[in-house]
Amino acid sequence: MFLLGVGFLSLHFLADNQPITSLIAASVTVCFSLVCYLMIPATNKARDEGNDKKFKILHRLSVLLTMIVFFMNIIWVFI
Repeated sequence: MFLLGVGFLSLHFLADNQPITSLIAASVTVCFSLVCYLMIPATNKARDEGNDKKFKILHRLSVLLTMIVFFMNIIWVFI
């Protein structure tokens, strides 16, 4: 997802007259997917240590950010 977002962001700057919504969608895709990727070690560590509360918080945050990216990109396609 991160690499697709970076490619999408690059294409935004290479093309002329792109709407601001494509910049926002690409930026959110890159940022949120990077955050999710960087959270993986902390999520795994919480699970390995049996810290269910921390694991649930990190996992839910990861799922929420992924869903935001998913729906934002679907909406952007239809705008």
